[in-house]
Amino acid sequence: MDALARQGGGSVLWLLRANAWADANLLREAKSRGVDPARVIFANPMPHELHLARPKQADLVLDTFNVDAHTTATDALWGGVASRHAAGAAVRRTGGLQLADGARRAGTGGAM
Repeated sequence: MDALARQGGGSVLWLLRANAWADANLLREAKSRGVDPARVIFANPMPHELHLARPKQADLVLDTFNVDAHTTATDALWGGVASRHAAGAAVRRTGGLQLADGARRAGTGGAM
């Protein structure tokens, strides 16, 4: 993530706003790793139907090893946004990958 954030041109890290302490910690960590804190965007909670429009504004959803994107990645995949997942043993990851496989099969007539 560090290299991508430093080299990603116009890329941003787009996160759901949790609380002021988490926001401050993430901004501080970005700065300490040489990433402009202005490239960290916090999205406020909103009604679900409006939230589902958000992934369509992205080019790529990145997933992490320990805390996977599950529903976010699934929403993004159904919205046509690419999703990159870290390999690992996170139990919840299988749900998103199974849905991704189903979406891929649906889009290709079952071809793998």
